[in-house]
Amino acid sequence: MRSWRSILLVAVALLTLAPIALGQSREPRVRAQLGAQSIYLGDQVQLTIDIDHVIPSAAPRLESTNDFTIVDSSMRDRSSTFIEIINGRRREIRRIGQTYFYLLTPRRTGEITIGPIEIPAPGGVLTTEPVKLRVFEPVTELTDLKMSISINNDTPYVGEAVTMTLKVSRSPLIIISDSRLQMMGDTTAFDIMIADSPAARRSSNAVFLGSPTDWRMRQEDIGGVMFETLSLERTLTPSAAGEFTIGPVILVVDVSVRGSRRAERAALQSNAITLNVQPLPTADQPPGFDGLVGAYQLDAQASTTNVAVGDPIELSVRVTGPRPINRVPPPDLMRDEAFTRHF
Repeated sequence: MRSWRSILLVAVALLTLAPIALGQSREPRVRAQLGAQSIYLGDQVQLTIDIDHVIPSAAPRLESTNDFTIVDSSMRDRSSTFIEIINGRRREIRRIGQTYFYLLTPRRTGEITIGPIEIPAPGGVLTTEPVKLRVFEPVTELTDLKMSISINNDTPYVGEAVTMTLKVSRSPLIIISDSRLQMMGDTTAFDIMIADSPAARRSSNAVFLGSPTDWRMRQEDIGGVMFETLSLERTLTPSAAGEFTIGPVILVVDVSVRGSRRAERAALQSNAITLNVQPLPTADQPPGFDGLVGAYQLDAQASTTNVAVGDPIELSVRVTGPRPINRVPPPDLMRDEAFTRHF
């Protein structure tokens, strides 16, 4: 009888010392949820996908669609292991899970359905329930906040840079914060660069067309009321001929009345601009023409003009012209017969 009791005690002791993994034997679970149920067009919302009790074989199958664009994504591993000792009993507890975060920007108004989303996992595919997002149209006019875009040339040639100016004006009665700017429409036919603004105040918390906002501020009288007007410029260089629509630009921002701590989310939409880009004339193109359009000046200066045969000299070549100047390739001096004949 004692031998059986000894065997039983040994078995209990072994079970007590053995680690217990919780989470591996439980049913896998997945859930998708949005950070907000409704937003304005031009704003962003976070989609969170929680996966519990299993490590997926791959990331969730989620890509940008005609309804939304994935701006950013990241993953956090929530798996953990800890030791629990109760009344001398030791347990190793494992919790398994991952969370995927997606920052989404809607591309249209109305109700958008996201999912169901599939997640490959050992033993099969996990599927989320679909989630719905309501997207509202921005307004085109607000009493205390105004926005517009303009262009300095609406009939440029292919390769001819134009300057687009965005203006945002606010009355002294309101305070704006947490702003987001988004250019609507297709801008793939343009090379976009930030225009040089030496007097601009740069802001790191907002981005417009791939560059940090670089506002210039001034006071402006609008309807007898002094507004603070912020403006920034972008240089657009068309790469193809045809008719293109620039904008509208959407500004989504928190607005509060001065003296009040309450802020409301608002969305304002600017006007749109039509550009008629002209093809480059083919007649009388100079030899080696590479598509640059504009008035450029080339100046050269030598470090000395009196040297012996075989002595090196330094030649500085300066090119000036319209922005963006970095589109100008370095001069190829070896294409000049007069140069190569003597050097």
